[in-house]
Amino acid sequence: MQDDSANKQQMEEIYRLIIEFYSIHPLMFWMAIFIMISFVFFFIWRISRKKRNSKIEYTSTQPIGVEKEKDKPVLDEKVGNSKNENLQNKNDTVTSDKSNTTESEAKPISEKPSEIEKEEVISKIATVEIKPKAKSKEKLAEAKVETTKSKDEIDFVNYNITKVPTTNSYPVFRFPEKGTVVRSYRLGNTKRRGFKEESFQNSIERYFGMDFLVLGNVRLNTGKETRPFEPDIAIVDKSNSNLRIDIEIDEPYAGITRQPTHCKGEDVNRDIYFIDRGWIVIRFSEYQVHMQEKDCLQYVAQIIKSAIPSYEIPNQLRNHTSLQNEKLWDVVQAQKWEKANYREQYLNHIFRFIEEIPETKERDFDEQEIKEEQLVNPTLI
Repeated sequence: MQDDSANKQQMEEIYRLIIEFYSIHPLMFWMAIFIMISFVFFFIWRISRKKRNSKIEYTSTQPIGVEKEKDKPVLDEKVGNSKNENLQNKNDTVTSDKSNTTESEAKPISEKPSEIEKEEVISKIATVEIKPKAKSKEKLAEAKVETTKSKDEIDFVNYNITKVPTTNSYPVFRFPEKGTVVRSYRLGNTKRRGFKEESFQNSIERYFGMDFLVLGNVRLNTGKETRPFEPDIAIVDKSNSNLRIDIEIDEPYAGITRQPTHCKGEDVNRDIYFIDRGWIVIRFSEYQVHMQEKDCLQYVAQIIKSAIPSYEIPNQLRNHTSLQNEKLWDVVQAQKWEKANYREQYLNHIFRFIEEIPETKERDFDEQEIKEEQLVNPTLI
């Protein structure tokens, strides 16, 4: 029992070291995996080549022309046919016409076959070549050809934000500069929604629905070769302020796959994509939304007030307690929470499998989106 416990502890320690190495040096980790796989395929190739060479040596050392007629290797189809016509009598198997002596004459066992004979013998021997399987690349369904015409105008950010951006703790807050092009959006999302998204969307609509569209099925196309970006919840101003807000609810790990998500630095490029296209980004942790929903709503109201000074914050959200900040997590912390069922505890919920929605084929830019993208610096996705 002690040996089993020690072995289990050693395996857990090895697993922990591998995970830490992967989180710190992901590129080196995958290079090591590639080298190991390459070595295995090289070893298999050497063994198969050695077996093939041994078969060739055995075949090439057999006398040609002295065995019985049924055992003779046929090196050339035309020569074989002429031999069969001339060798009808068993007594003539050893001797042949002088014109055919170079092909039919018996060779000593010690004599090496010519290069031409080697190639012909090799072609007659059934060999199995072991080739490494190419990794299957994930492919999206072919994108639908867009025919939507563009509208006459392109929207730009026409407001100034007075609050300071926050990027090192939740809530994360980033905003575009005045004059930034505002990318148009489409309806119809395909990703699985998070556990708190629908309930928080209903709460936002309850307090902000009079002045803003509150949508849970918005996407921004990124091109036919990549998946669209889909805000968890989108807030769109009904007036002429061109205000667009992407509300994100970040969980430390996925409820079904159990993989770490939204770790520190993981969503930076995505957020930059949105602010470069005129969208404000606000990220709450799932814990904040679940435990301090009213404080999160008040934070959203303050952001809107900063962009639109004439906006009146709802009475229910005035003089509310300030939202407590939460530190961004890393991969190791997310894995610890996953093992402790951290989300399941504060949500009081057990996650079950939910069927995925098919990927959208309408990923390509239409004319309006192409015009808007021409006014944006290329963004790394």
